[in-house]
Amino acid sequence: MSQILNGFARATEGKPSYTAQDLADALKRASDSAYNAVMKPVEGTILTVIRAIAESAAESARNTSDIREQFNHVTSSARRTLRHRRRRCSPCSKTPAWWTAAARGW
Repeated sequence: MSQILNGFARATEGKPSYTAQDLADALKRASDSAYNAVMKPVEGTILTVIRAIAESAAESARNTSDIREQFNHVTSSARRTLRHRRRRCSPCSKTPAWWTAAARGW
């Protein structure tokens, strides 16, 4: 989680306001930062969720400049990713509490 926040903060440093593309770029950098910090990245973790969020933000930025609309699109994408990944993971990690905690970085 710290690498996600660090990547996001570095991408937005010094910007007084943000466009939809700025947000997409910052989320991509956050995702890249998190993946680069892990020796052997594993899908089905918070890495999967942040990557899906970054991809969704980029897609949304191509279609709208409204950052609120982009947030709605990104939130929906994150929820879909969580539902999809929860079905494909080991039985112990299928519990909603585990996924909620992982997606929130707890």
